[in-house]
Amino acid sequence: ADVALMKALALLLSSAAAFGLQAGFVEFRATPQQRAVSSRAALLSAAPAASVPVVQGSRFAEFVRCFQGHFDNVAQVTSEREAGLTPREGGGHEHIHCHLQPLSFGAADGREVVLASYYFNGQPEHTFRIRLYLLRELPADRDFGDCIEMQILRLRAEQEQLLRSVKGDASALEWSCRDVCETLSIPECEVYWQPSGERFEGCMRTESITVSSPVLQKPIVVQDDVALSQDYLWCNDRGHDTEGNYVYGNIHGVPYKMDRVQWAECPALGCAATGSSSTNPYRKG
Repeated sequence: ADVALMKALALLLSSAAAFGLQAGFVEFRATPQQRAVSSRAALLSAAPAASVPVVQGSRFAEFVRCFQGHFDNVAQVTSEREAGLTPREGGGHEHIHCHLQPLSFGAADGREVVLASYYFNGQPEHTFRIRLYLLRELPADRDFGDCIEMQILRLRAEQEQLLRSVKGDASALEWSCRDVCETLSIPECEVYWQPSGERFEGCMRTESITVSSPVLQKPIVVQDDVALSQDYLWCNDRGHDTEGNYVYGNIHGVPYKMDRVQWAECPALGCAATGSSSTNPYRKG
């Protein structure tokens, strides 16, 4: 039953089609600036004190340095399980690991390219989403002013297959401009990051997007707010149907609090039985 639940969850999350990190329910008539202030309040309300000083100079360069490596919410999950909280309706979170790998070929126009892999329970074989992120500085965006735009792309099917054959090691593959072709871009899902003190906070241009769920066979409204520092990547990811009924994410609007870690696997929890199957349900997501 647990395996079936995780498969269904993976398909629902895949329907979100983007960073998969959504939150901050604000009325559609709100301006992007108002939405950003409102959605960031949830992240700020639980933000820990920064442990490192702000790096002077280019904030884009600082962002790129932070936006790589391994992040995992095992500490959050362990604490919740001890408190009796379980994922979804249980008020807790799924155990999620994010691996961000910068790619060396670049986009030849000042953009940086990062490969992102997400997997359940600290187990790389339970990967449920793989994306490419294109990062660039925007000096005067119409809604956010000075910011960093993150465009989100799916991988070419053959490249994803090759990546899985080398166990997710991006450095083992050749990458080219074919991998950042505009046809691979997921529309309307760009995330715009801005510095906020000693960290960065991001949101979409619109308060939400609506996607079609292959599981429920009806539209799902998904929302996205994120925060990044040298120490953590926080993702507030949730969705509901057009009638406001819960679909996925934390029911209390608490972000997935992934701390920076120095490891790729987490065998200590012994929770492989609740992970996804070896067949990736997100392949067509």
